[in-house]
Amino acid sequence: MKIIDRKYKDYYDFVQRYGQSHVVYKRSQEQYSILPRNKCQKNNQYHLAEDDIGLDLDIFKYKTLDYSIYLLGFCGKIYPGVQTTKNQKFIYSEEDFIRALSKSDLFYFNKKQYYNYDINSQNISSFFDIKENLDLFIKVNSPIFIITGNFINIKLQTNPLLKYYDFQKIFEPFSAFQNIEQFIGNFLIKTEEPSTISNINRIHKHGFDKYSFRNQKRK
Repeated sequence: MKIIDRKYKDYYDFVQRYGQSHVVYKRSQEQYSILPRNKCQKNNQYHLAEDDIGLDLDIFKYKTLDYSIYLLGFCGKIYPGVQTTKNQKFIYSEEDFIRALSKSDLFYFNKKQYYNYDINSQNISSFFDIKENLDLFIKVNSPIFIITGNFINIKLQTNPLLKYYDFQKIFEPFSAFQNIEQFIGNFLIKTEEPSTISNINRIHKHGFDKYSFRNQKRK
């Protein structure tokens, strides 16, 4: 895979040295506003309706002093993440979240701080569940994106640099590179496949299933 990005480098870029396929990854960044449908401008391609996203966006309606929430999309899957305010750590698992609490990284944590969407010992495990959403990746035509925001301003940015979110915790460089290359080649390169083929069937057609991406690490 050849990566085209004149400005920035990510942690997996060096893998290009070991050979290239026909796949080209144009790592340009675009930003979309996620809005209620009645506020989306009809001809604005950078407006996405909330009910078209297919994700629970309530997590962005409340903010604490201790941490911020983000959803990192990577090759068909959504990885919920937490960034601590005090030490700027990026967390992707229940174990790391609890460890951060014990070290007082989240120094005012309690059930009331996240209001109607508490991240606490009762639902923290389900919060970090990895979700699949192939349609959204195809809609924004990108193998990687991140969703951030608050109750009045939710944004989706395509092709963020993963190194800034400590994503090597999940995929080491060679696995990240390979997954991006395969995802672009299988799903984002325009083909003449009949429109009647569903995304689920496309996943299986290209050899992906629930056991794909086995190299991901959870801590």
